[in-house]
Amino acid sequence: MYRLRCTAFPLGQTVKLPSYRIEISPDQSLELIREPRQRVVDFAAMDTHALACALEMRPEGWELRGLITVDADAFERALHHVMTDNTSRRCGALLEDDWYLLVAVEGQLAPQVKHFVIVGLYR
Repeated sequence: MYRLRCTAFPLGQTVKLPSYRIEISPDQSLELIREPRQRVVDFAAMDTHALACALEMRPEGWELRGLITVDADAFERALHHVMTDNTSRRCGALLEDDWYLLVAVEGQLAPQVKHFVIVGLYR
């Protein structure tokens, strides 16, 4: 995970974010599995609305604590799984012994990055 706080968001920077595979475990929870590659993301291309959404405090006081990248199709399947599970649980996963709420960070990024999504990790 690329660890950060809202006050240290990489505004206007190009950073390497770790890539994770997201899977549904046998107990129906989501699992994040670190992949060896990193993806270069240019945050200077992020629009101001997307940035404001990423940095805002979530319900219950949760704040942005890190960023990762995940395959866009796998993330969509995980969201669908959570939404159709008929429970009130949120889209989240355990990572490095802490549970994080997973939220896609929207933005106007270059076309070559559309096959993955930047995911904000909130606690």
